[in-house]
Amino acid sequence: GKGRVRLRVDGVEIDCENVIVCAGLASDKIAQSILMGTTLREMKERQEQLLQQQQQNDANDNLKNNNHPKDTRMQLPKQYYAKGNYFKLENQKSPFTRLIYPLPDPKGGLGVHATMDLSGSTRFGPDVQWLPPDFDGSEDENIDWNVDAE
Repeated sequence: GKGRVRLRVDGVEIDCENVIVCAGLASDKIAQSILMGTTLREMKERQEQLLQQQQQNDANDNLKNNNHPKDTRMQLPKQYYAKGNYFKLENQKSPFTRLIYPLPDPKGGLGVHATMDLSGSTRFGPDVQWLPPDFDGSEDENIDWNVDAE
């Protein structure tokens, strides 16, 4: 039906109203390939074709005639990326005997929480540091992955 997604998994078709893709930084690209009914490679090739056609149209000044290619795929919500850091409590005994979970942070994330690992050490995290809004998950972007202890 309209607004539904049909997935084919191991020869079985599944008709879905919602699909949640949990694939890390590539989630948006994988979700888009599902919506387009293509593989990631085919999707990348199609995007490259559209870009080449757009560049050719720009060069030919055909934009006024509306001859540029249209990308009719369903649009996904914009992705916003963040990084999280964990901090270890050192040189003292843990003040906690149980996991500590705060209320979620209204700016994003579940809030910094305390956990004890198997060695008895206490770790706090993750914090949330938002990456620039134009970051698209590409590995070649110049992102400072160092910890900002503020």
